[in-house]
Amino acid sequence: MTYKIEELTHAHRDASAAVWDFAHILRLIDAKVATGRICDRDRSRAARIAAREASEKLDAARLIKRKVFAASRGWRMAQRPFTIAELRARHDVVRDDEYHWQLPPMDHVEYYRLDRRPWRPVAIVSHEYSDFCNSVAMASREALGAELLSASWYFTEHCRAVVYTSSRDSMR
Repeated sequence: MTYKIEELTHAHRDASAAVWDFAHILRLIDAKVATGRICDRDRSRAARIAAREASEKLDAARLIKRKVFAASRGWRMAQRPFTIAELRARHDVVRDDEYHWQLPPMDHVEYYRLDRRPWRPVAIVSHEYSDFCNSVAMASREALGAELLSASWYFTEHCRAVVYTSSRDSMR
């Protein structure tokens, strides 16, 4: 099954029509792990190529899911990361000594901005291995809102996807 990223992102622009098959991402993860194990045993060129192709398919599927998720909320993927203080203030330039890009239990983070000018920081999505109560505790310490998504597109069976937003946004 081959996907072109442009076709899928345009086809799934409408959030109501964007139903992503997480089983597909699970199959891609399984294929990547399996080819990685084969590559560990068999150092042939064919095994390396198969492992690389499996990894590229998984990366493409994750990118599509990120774009569909962002479009469904009126956001876009950030080209560069921002700090937690910048997310809290919803502004790019926060002049203080806090330079935390992520805090525990955050892991495998993705940054999102508004889809229109002034492209302010709006969310950090973290794919975490810990319980959601740890995420809520960190969010309350940092004056952020935390939302648990139905599934993680990073490592579907083992991670929980948590969306961190400014507490001003989560009060609306």
